[in-house]
Amino acid sequence: SKIAPKAEKTGTFKAFGDPIEKIENLTKISLILDNPLEFSNKTVIVKGIVASVCPSAGCFMRIADGSSSIKVDMKQHGFHVEPGKGAGQIVYVAGKVASGDNFIKINATAVRMMDK
Repeated sequence: SKIAPKAEKTGTFKAFGDPIEKIENLTKISLILDNPLEFSNKTVIVKGIVASVCPSAGCFMRIADGSSSIKVDMKQHGFHVEPGKGAGQIVYVAGKVASGDNFIKINATAVRMMDK
């Protein structure tokens, strides 16, 4: 199924970019990676664990859900997260999938980083 389990509504978080109105209809990262053409240019919301964050500007990060990970780029939308911080935190990302010959990423419009 394309829909991951519904997200929890509790906890405090830091928001970056646009607000995420509703966290629902989550898409699994593995599904995006397995079907890049189907998801290209589509808006998605994904949930994952922050694997790494750009150490200099916080303009991109890599997030993982299980064994799949994807690059999240904030530059396109003109915002960033705290450089080099956040690894291990749960994060929700809303944005548009971009894919090409050698890449698949999410151009984020919103990031919600949950506090540990």
